[in-house]
Amino acid sequence: MSNSYCQTSIPLTNEATPLNNKGDESTEVRSSSSMSLHSNNKLRMSTGMILGVWISILLLAGISPQAMNLLRTRNLSTNTVKICVKEMNIVTEEIAEGATVDCYDKDFKSDDEIGSGITDSYGCTTIQYDDKWWDWDGSSPDIYCRVNKPNFVEAVPPPSYDVNQEYTVHFAVTLHRDRVNSHDFGVANLCTPEYSKRYGKVFANAILGFDEQCINHDKCYYNCQIFEALDEDVTKGQSFCDNEMYEAMKSQCYLDHDYGSAIGGPDDSCLNSAHLVYYGLQAMAGNYYTSGITAGKYSCLEPSDNKSRNNV
Repeated sequence: MSNSYCQTSIPLTNEATPLNNKGDESTEVRSSSSMSLHSNNKLRMSTGMILGVWISILLLAGISPQAMNLLRTRNLSTNTVKICVKEMNIVTEEIAEGATVDCYDKDFKSDDEIGSGITDSYGCTTIQYDDKWWDWDGSSPDIYCRVNKPNFVEAVPPPSYDVNQEYTVHFAVTLHRDRVNSHDFGVANLCTPEYSKRYGKVFANAILGFDEQCINHDKCYYNCQIFEALDEDVTKGQSFCDNEMYEAMKSQCYLDHDYGSAIGGPDDSCLNSAHLVYYGLQAMAGNYYTSGITAGKYSCLEPSDNKSRNNV
């Protein structure tokens, strides 16, 4: 009986062991599957939350996911002009909001419009233009921009030649007061104010044709607001007026279509003329500015007929 018991008891023990092992494996599999499913759910929840937050940010910013897809596929610097503009308030540069910008491809005789814009609260505007061949000899445009705002003289920054259309081209310019149409005080004699007529007319008006620039320059030489804002320093006052005229003359040159022998190049002859006028004024008009602004009929330092403080 003892042997019989042993024979029957051993198989029972041996059979029980595999049953317990299978049970453990099944438990481990279920546990592992549960953990994996839990991890996947957490991953999905995290991914969903991140995506949801991102979309919310885009929507709050006014950018839809569809627009973001377009942004991902397009290089915003391609075929783009960005220009920032300042304006002169007496002698201080300020941001020029609301200025009109018109940009063109400069050609030999006529120009192709590239686009236009209005400067924002930062004084800047961005203009997108077509990706195409702009010039007869290649694809690169020669871009210049005209900037206008009421009560200011039109300003044209230096053109950018042979522009690479794959990148943004940047411009910056400062607008100066239109003293003529603003009816500022001053005797305008086409670069011949009473105390400097011995020089300016010969250089700027009679020979070179910078009429409008001369008139604004004349009125600037009479301006007590500028003189006083620069601490009544005659050197600073004259330099301010001469520099203002210089920028205005260069703007006119950048609009010139007299390319000479270099088609598509800058008009060096006009710019050389502007240099001549500027350096002539700097060299020879100082004494006349000083004597006119500090003494005599239109003095800013003593009672006189000078009404420029009423300029608005």
